Amino acid sequence: MFEVLLITGMCAVTYLIRSLLFLAAQQVRLSTNTQQALSFVPVAVLSAIIAPAILSTNQHTLNVSIHNPALLAAIAAIAVAWWRNSLLLTLVAGISIFMLSRWG
Repeated sequence: MFEVLLITGMCAVTYLIRSLLFLAAQQVRLSTNTQQALSFVPVAVLSAIIAPAILSTNQHTLNVSIHNPALLAAIAAIAVAWWRNSLLLTLVAGISIFMLSRWG
């Protein structure tokens, strides 16, 4: 019975915190400069997640060479995305280059 009360309490606290923030957000107006700056957050976060995965073979070594299959695939994907502007073609090119450079 204690577990049910504990889970119910955690749900109530989580809902309360989130609903208060959503209600407060309706009253806050951000400046144009702040809104423009916040538009770059998704790109920055994705870059911070993807760049270490591409540029390192393990957690501690930077690998910027032609022997890094993830780097080759990223370069190919960027080139295809810029050239054709097609998500499907970009994915196919990146995965194909990665597989060929890793196992080929």
